[in-house]
Amino acid sequence: MDSLESFLGIHTQIKLKMKIAIIGSGWSGLSCAHKLKELNPETQITIFDSAQNAGGRAKGICWKLSDRDILFVDNGQHFIIGAYKNTLALLKKTGCPSWSENTFTWNFSKIDEKEKIYNRFELNLRNFFSQFFFKKNRWPKRWYLFLILSVLIAKFKFVNDTGSARAWLLRSFQPKQLQEVFWRPFIESTTNTDWNEASAKSVITILKECSINFPRSIMILHPMENLSKNGIDYIVTNLKNSGVRFFFGKTITSVDVKNNHMACIDNQKIIYDKFDKIILALPAHATKKIWAKSNFSETNESKKWELQKTRGINTLWIALPKNFKRKREILSNNYWEIIKLSKYHDESLFVVIERPFYQSRMVLSVVQSAINFKEEKNLKKNINKIQFVANTYLKSMFGLSLQDCEYKLISEKKATIACLNNSSDKEELWGNIHTGKDNIWRCSDDCTYGFPSTIESAVVSGIDVAKQIMIKVNRERH
Repeated sequence: MDSLESFLGIHTQIKLKMKIAIIGSGWSGLSCAHKLKELNPETQITIFDSAQNAGGRAKGICWKLSDRDILFVDNGQHFIIGAYKNTLALLKKTGCPSWSENTFTWNFSKIDEKEKIYNRFELNLRNFFSQFFFKKNRWPKRWYLFLILSVLIAKFKFVNDTGSARAWLLRSFQPKQLQEVFWRPFIESTTNTDWNEASAKSVITILKECSINFPRSIMILHPMENLSKNGIDYIVTNLKNSGVRFFFGKTITSVDVKNNHMACIDNQKIIYDKFDKIILALPAHATKKIWAKSNFSETNESKKWELQKTRGINTLWIALPKNFKRKREILSNNYWEIIKLSKYHDESLFVVIERPFYQSRMVLSVVQSAINFKEEKNLKKNINKIQFVANTYLKSMFGLSLQDCEYKLISEKKATIACLNNSSDKEELWGNIHTGKDNIWRCSDDCTYGFPSTIESAVVSGIDVAKQIMIKVNRERH
């Protein structure tokens, strides 16, 4: 037990018969179940999920190619960083294999209408200070100083943290070109929100996390195959071995409160009852549906769910031919490149990531984040842009085109909450683990205050719910 748990009243492992239903088997639900079992092994946990397997919005998938090869990719481009200490601890405790660990790099390019790559900026943080003092690199040295300044401003709150991330950068004296090369792509990829409307508070939270145990905190970790095979599957197996029951393909539509117990009702009107507590491990838009169909009265927390907006992500997975030769060599095992298009293409940003080579062939992903699908008037235009970026990159790096490869587009229309500064400043952005209704809790990636939606925020939220439930139970017993 950590010191916080001891301080709050969990001095020893509780042994109490208690039946808990968790609706949703994403990272928050799995994390919550694991922590509940850790704190009280006698807890009887049942997990329901409408999908056929666990993982939610961050899981692995199997991609069958035309030659019948099967590649392991994800339903989006997901990896974690060294600052995700709770996620790393969960992976370790459940016996997951070690993930590939690589030094953080930053590569930025522009593409004009004629498919010419220019203005390439590169940064490798293998050793931040030796890079600055002794080695030649393509970042102006003053940029390093401005990055350090931004972290100090964030840590000690020398500048007002309200408003948009872009406005905060201006108040923090960040150079215009550094904003273009680093800050805009960094903010939009981490918050999944346009930097003009992204919450400054979220960016400051990220900077604070990354500054702890630097540079270890920004090491990049990839699953050797995919999120499920090297993560989720091990967590599920660990939970099953501890007695947790899973019901996949079960869409819970409502909750019924009967006397001192509760029931979960699925879309076939099948009732699973006599739960002491129910945990909604779901994003806000899914939670709202269950809340409404359960005829629960509105609470302060449920009002927030109506206010939350979402943003989507397009990921184009590309499988290269087995026998290919690189046209341009790279120096990193986790090479990624941020590509900014010209005004002709709305100055859109994309991230191209070369997945570590562990399978039968190399796999790339091209990612466009911060997409407001509700306002998308021309979805085809976005698809054309992502294909344009893919073809340009393939030609530059490998002398290939999409026609030489196999590719798969995955759109996650409600990938995360939008970290909008207006909602953040009004304290309306992040959810709460307390729903306002007795014995019904909620954990999700939007329930960790200050964080954008990440695997880490989901895991932290699950842990928080488990702790609070056991703290409340322990106090009631005494």
